Amino acid sequence: MSALVLWWWLACTQSDPQLMALQDAVEHWEAGAEAMDDGDGALALQHFRKARQVRPSDSLLGAWEARAMAEQGDVQGAIAVLDEVLGELPAFAEARYNRAAYKARLGDAPGAAADLRRAIEDGACRGRDVLSDPDFAGLLGHPDMAFLPSDVLQVTVEAPDESAFWGSEVAVVMRIIGAKPGPVAVRAEAVDGPLSMLSVFEDARDSTEGPYREITWSMRVAGAGPVVMGPFHVSSGDHIQHVEAVRFEAKAPPGKEEANIELPVSFATVLEVGGQMQPASMRYDGDRLFVKYQAGDRVVLTPPVSPPIRYEYQRGARPEWVVLSFSRDAGFPDSLKIVRQSEVLLDAKVEP
Repeated sequence: MSALVLWWWLACTQSDPQLMALQDAVEHWEAGAEAMDDGDGALALQHFRKARQVRPSDSLLGAWEARAMAEQGDVQGAIAVLDEVLGELPAFAEARYNRAAYKARLGDAPGAAADLRRAIEDGACRGRDVLSDPDFAGLLGHPDMAFLPSDVLQVTVEAPDESAFWGSEVAVVMRIIGAKPGPVAVRAEAVDGPLSMLSVFEDARDSTEGPYREITWSMRVAGAGPVVMGPFHVSSGDHIQHVEAVRFEAKAPPGKEEANIELPVSFATVLEVGGQMQPASMRYDGDRLFVKYQAGDRVVLTPPVSPPIRYEYQRGARPEWVVLSFSRDAGFPDSLKIVRQSEVLLDAKVEP
């Protein structure tokens, strides 16, 4: 419940003198919040203190006063105010998080860690979010902070670890926790082996540990020999995580050892490929043609051509849109249509 909604509800239960006092407190709170937005911390502090004079036991006002004090440089004073607030309302998770941050500014690692652990348990934030908070940057290596994740990005990879046989499909599945909104970039230092890319699926969802992505690159074994993919560099925003290489052996029957399909294996993600495209559209990039459509649309190719690489974006395992990637070497269609139910959304000739 927001402060204004809470105070409005309280106002409905107050007598006239109490109502006038509450209105006075609300006006000072609004003025203080506006001053904070304008960067005038001193004026904000004056208003919050006047509001607390009217309602000295209001925990929310105490938290705002503490914030203004900290922004004015009185960190110790802000902690003292939050001591009062948390004494009255121990479950005020955001206030406890702020007290942890102020203690961290003073170098009090044990105190900051104790408050931070409780604040996370009470739902103020996720442990991974703390890693991006500059207040705690100087304490992240401290033993008292060992309960926090070690990296903003947590990446695990699932892939074949023994042998894969000619004609079979293999998958590299990357699970990423903590990614920022927008495309995740995955780069492999090397990709060697008789493989051809078939499809890429990217599923974005929320989890108890933070934003979660699962990206699956599916490939077909097209020959025999060692396969090495990686090491990988996974980046989201300013954060980068390094992942060890994937290695396994591709096997083939006699006469099939040499790969007869030579498509470069790229670990481009679905949002990288199609995130900026509009649905029911197409674009060219070098010798490739990309066609985007919403899940459920139908794509009609004239004439039919070799199956393209399919990039599909899902949210919570529910398909949202697809991009088809055609190779000029494998052959472009002469024309294509995107149809939704009975409506033709795109009817276009393809450049030869």
